Amino acid sequence: GDLAKPPGATAVAGMFGRPDVPGRRNNSLVAVGADVILLAVSRKTPLYDSWGYREADGLRAGELTATVFPAGDRTVGLMTCYDLRFPEHSRALVDAGATVLAIPAAWLRGPLKEDHWMTLLRARAIENTVYVAAAAQ
Repeated sequence: GDLAKPPGATAVAGMFGRPDVPGRRNNSLVAVGADVILLAVSRKTPLYDSWGYREADGLRAGELTATVFPAGDRTVGLMTCYDLRFPEHSRALVDAGATVLAIPAAWLRGPLKEDHWMTLLRARAIENTVYVAAAAQ
């Protein structure tokens, strides 16, 4: 909350929501502005079930929605981690008015995975002519 207090500051953080089905939570993004005003909530859409890792065992996928919110003179669209691999998600955000894509991630390590991360970030920025603000572990 304190990080969003400076005038005009916005914080986007990943979290796991409360289970609405026993044992099944959403992987969510929350955007807060000054005075900890809730600006947007987005739920991860495609779950990462690959390379021996199965998110679907403990998480529930959200619906594909274009979650955007105003931040100063920009409009920010929210994507989470594996969403980055699906260009239609970023296109839906841009069609909803996003000029910046915020993409926090827990991108798993693996052969060439870091290269995939950087390549996909650049692709989403170039194909949509938007800025991309991304952070990964």
